Amino acid sequence: MKISILDEFGKNNKVYEKSKVVFMGGSLISHGGQNPIEPLSRGCKIISGVHVDNFIEVYSELENLLLAKTSKNNDLKEIASMIEELIINEKNNDLIIEKYFKSKTENLGLLVNQIKEC
Repeated sequence: MKISILDEFGKNNKVYEKSKVVFMGGSLISHGGQNPIEPLSRGCKIISGVHVDNFIEVYSELENLLLAKTSKNNDLKEIASMIEELIINEKNNDLIIEKYFKSKTENLGLLVNQIKEC
C-alpha cells in the first residue's frame, strides 16, 4: 500500500487516477469541507472528516451508495479503520459511479430545460 499526501492545487487528477481511496483532508477543519465529486469521477472511494457542511447532501448520497464514509468525530483510529475497510472491501464501483453521474446530469438537463421555458 502506498500513501500520497498532496497539498497542491491542480495536480490532483494524476493522483486520483492511481488511487482507490481518497481522504479529503480539508474536512478535518471547519471551513465547509471539500468537494468529493472530482476524485469520485476518477473512480475513487471517498473518506472525509466531520466537516462537510457545504456538501452534506452529496456525502449522504455517496454514503448510501457505499462510495464514501464520513467520520463522526475526526478520530484518527476511526478514519484509519474506514480506509482499511474500503480497501479490503474493494469492488468495482464503476457502474455505481456511472449511474450516480448519469442521474445528476439528467436532473441538470431537466433544470436547464425548465429555465429555457421561462
